Amino acid sequence: MVEILIVIAILAFLLVLLAPSGIQFYRTQQLDTVTEEIVQALRKAQLNSMSVKSDSAFGVYFSSGQYVLFRGNSYLSRDQEEVFEILNDISFSGDISEVVFSKLNGDPNNIGNLILTLDNKTKTININSLGRINLE
Repeated sequence: MVEILIVIAILAFLLVLLAPSGIQFYRTQQLDTVTEEIVQALRKAQLNSMSVKSDSAFGVYFSSGQYVLFRGNSYLSRDQEEVFEILNDISFSGDISEVVFSKLNGDPNNIGNLILTLDNKTKTININSLGRINLE
């Protein structure tokens, strides 16, 4: 009986010790996943614009709790959209709230950084004047 109590005490101690790092790892994975999904949406918008799909430009718009892949010259004048919901805990900041890629060459109308933050971790997506989309 004493052995069982010791085993339970050791397991409880390990659970208390390891749970915070497990939760932190999970939150970091959430941020990494959302960041990669946004990079892919940006690249898809750029590729669609460069291939002149539907004879239109494409872009991505960022707002609280979501980002939107859209067809059109701006988010306000869009004629088609695909909305992606994200965790409300992840916040956007930086220079970019919307980027549209030009038809044929895929040049962005906005350049700068999109910063995603969850807890005390950040990920930065940079879009430069050549249209390169970099994850920093």
